[in-house]
Amino acid sequence: MSKINPTTTRGETEAMPIAFVGAGPGDTALITLKGHQLLQKADVVIYTGSLVPKDLVSHLSAVIYNSAGMTLEQVISIMVSAAKSGRRIVRLHTGDPAIYSAIQEQIKCLRKENIPFEVVPGVTAGFAAAAVLGQELTIPGITQTVIFSRIGGRTPVPPSEELSRLAKIQATLVLYLSVGHIRLVQETLLAGGYSSDTPVVVIEKVSWPTQRVVRGELENIAIKVEQAGISKTAVILVGKVLSEPEYPHGKRSLLYDPEFSHGYRKGLSHSNAGASSEPPLDCYSSANNKGNRSRDYNARFTAPHRNVSVYRVLQMRGGGYADVLPVLQVPDNKADAVPCERLRIIFVYLTPGGRALAHRLSELLSNKEILIYSYSELVGDQLIKKLWQRGTGFVFLMAAGIVIRAIAPLLKNKLDDPAVVVMDEAGHHAVSLLSGHLGGANELAGMLALKAEGQAVITTASDTLGLVALDIWARVQDMVPDDRADLKKASAALVASGSLKTYTDCRVHSLPAGLVEVYDPGKARLIISPHLIPEVKPILHLYPRIFALGIGCNRDTPSQALERAVEEFLKRHKISPKALFTLASIDAKKDEACLLALAQKWDLDIRFFTADQLNTVPVKEPSHYAMEAVGAYGVAEPSAILAVDNGGLRFQKEKTNGITLALGERAFALTEDQI
Repeated sequence: MSKINPTTTRGETEAMPIAFVGAGPGDTALITLKGHQLLQKADVVIYTGSLVPKDLVSHLSAVIYNSAGMTLEQVISIMVSAAKSGRRIVRLHTGDPAIYSAIQEQIKCLRKENIPFEVVPGVTAGFAAAAVLGQELTIPGITQTVIFSRIGGRTPVPPSEELSRLAKIQATLVLYLSVGHIRLVQETLLAGGYSSDTPVVVIEKVSWPTQRVVRGELENIAIKVEQAGISKTAVILVGKVLSEPEYPHGKRSLLYDPEFSHGYRKGLSHSNAGASSEPPLDCYSSANNKGNRSRDYNARFTAPHRNVSVYRVLQMRGGGYADVLPVLQVPDNKADAVPCERLRIIFVYLTPGGRALAHRLSELLSNKEILIYSYSELVGDQLIKKLWQRGTGFVFLMAAGIVIRAIAPLLKNKLDDPAVVVMDEAGHHAVSLLSGHLGGANELAGMLALKAEGQAVITTASDTLGLVALDIWARVQDMVPDDRADLKKASAALVASGSLKTYTDCRVHSLPAGLVEVYDPGKARLIISPHLIPEVKPILHLYPRIFALGIGCNRDTPSQALERAVEEFLKRHKISPKALFTLASIDAKKDEACLLALAQKWDLDIRFFTADQLNTVPVKEPSHYAMEAVGAYGVAEPSAILAVDNGGLRFQKEKTNGITLALGERAFALTEDQI
């Protein structure tokens, strides 16, 4: 940045420095003291008249220019001329010059003319909005990140900064220049991963006398903003930190924690901190709840755990108390990969030290469904056989050799075996022993190590290298390979090289670590596409299951005839059969042998709809023959559309030899999610 020469005066020929000053969001008192002083001394002021209050400049003795109707060339001409004539110039921008101010292009021009300048910061609308709400935007345990962005409009944003991608971070989001596209903002953030109940606040003309605040949730904010008639000059804030005060945010700041030491204060020991007369900030802390665990469960669990469906009262073995634990529902489409938060955790101890660790960890994991058994109870009584199933996390507090011998007869395969973690009774190490990915043992080991202040031991290669587990990711995204052996080959290639060139023609929100997108399928080692691409030979081709095949056919159509017609239809459109997730037809065909045979052979579900349901879907070419035969104006097209939850029709109906086929496509976008 060019430096100001303090000895420069009006009479000298050296160009005067130009000050870019942030005027703040609207309240004239929010300009900085330095900015105010520069305005008072200015000979020329060029201000953004569409956004900066006139009260800031109306009393000045300077020559005032309103840049609202000016071009860049006109603004630069005035600044250069005034600076070279020895006059002091202030370029007054709204908010802070660092955000959406267009000062960079002005500075570039000034540098060409050798005009010195300085930039004086101001209060940006996002921070002023937080002040209006009395809200911190970074709260420990919720988010430590704030993203300032906008939705693409006449000024586009880079593809990597699309809101759908930013939404994956789940940080606090501050959007400028976007309220005019509030419906698109809402749809994009929902599609990107924010939950429908995520709090949103829209503030029009922040800090102005005419300021208006609209609160809502992501599912209803668009209609609220539209009803308020807000279409410009507003900032949008999105994120969990905006929840009402009664939301138990969880962690307090370490800065003022009595046990936390830093350069200005030595933290108290745990025992001394407990004796402090200062009441704990966390009104749900374990210190307050030891004797009342079953009485405060609504306050402790209801708000933070939206997935809680029921509460189970569980008598802890050896603990002498009843605990109320949440039982979390596992969505069907994510059940293959079990996150540790959805595991029923079973601690197994062998020694008194192991028993003590089990109870200590159960206290720290009081929001989990937990059982505690001695080794003889679980293994000696063969109870382990009844509990051995996916969705269970066994934590053995003993030597690994004992555990291996105990579980060896129960092992089936990676798709069915539960998570098994081994810990030493001191809690120094938590070893993910079995079902690290699909069963959730890696995540469970990490969580236990954190609670025990120990170290997690993870041996799966992709995790140790920070790469995606392709098998889990494919299942979560509902994608299938040509051959399951190809998944192992691709995973090995990913681990060996650290990356995998990936081509996809699907919509992409985000790709997981290790997958590098390329735009030429011939250069890809991994292809993600529902289409057949026979001219390339990648290591792995994953097919997203996004299509529903609608079928209408004559009674007693031969099974071979239907299968041949479907194969030709898909081949004609270069669609892999693996990209189908269901067949669809009218319920009058529930007993049609050819449909049932095709579904069984291709391992597909089949959905049947009533004639009334089918008739709710408009068809371009109504069939009077179908109406007479089954009571519906169409079968293939409307059943395909209904099967994809009223999604799009990828290919319209095609008829051949008494068989009608159409292809529906459901919405799909790749994300980095692995659970």
